[in-house]
Amino acid sequence: MSLPILTPRLELRDFRLDDFPGVHAYASDPLVTRYTSFGPNTEEETLTFLGAATAEPSQKPRANYSLAVIERASAALVGGCVLLGRGDRIFEIGYVLNREWWGRGIATEIVGGLLGFAFGELSAHRIVGRVAPDNEPSTRVLTRHGFQREGLLRQDTCVRGEWQDSLLYSLLAHEAPGMAITPPAAGAAPARPEP
Repeated sequence: MSLPILTPRLELRDFRLDDFPGVHAYASDPLVTRYTSFGPNTEEETLTFLGAATAEPSQKPRANYSLAVIERASAALVGGCVLLGRGDRIFEIGYVLNREWWGRGIATEIVGGLLGFAFGELSAHRIVGRVAPDNEPSTRVLTRHGFQREGLLRQDTCVRGEWQDSLLYSLLAHEAPGMAITPPAAGAAPARPEP
């Protein structure tokens, strides 16, 4: 698969072990991890994450893509993002940013890059995103890209020992604005990896 993913300002690439300082800067921040199922991380938890993330490229076939978000002009690691394979050409999207980079349109650019990769390289049929009901900035990012709200998932996520609801959003391949999408040939094996 074609990595890294390049956008006008960003490079989305596989994590490396030497990304620890940048990852831990956002993963240990209580404000950044307010809506995540992880964090605020200890150093050991961040190292455990990096160990798992750096092993993903060796998985054959590869089902998950945990990627570092690099601001190209400065080479700074500003966040992370994921495409998680859910089977049948369905992927779940996620992203997190160091708060110093909030409010600059970075999350919108990350999602655009992930969508191009998922619908183009992975022949995704459906991308889903789950958002905490009061996380309005993330809701705006998804709807800006054409995601449709499907409903409320009741207590589907455990965050620091507390069950919380999520809003479920999705985008189908034929709805993706500006994406060049070629469906798999009839009878052909899907181009995406099995989970």
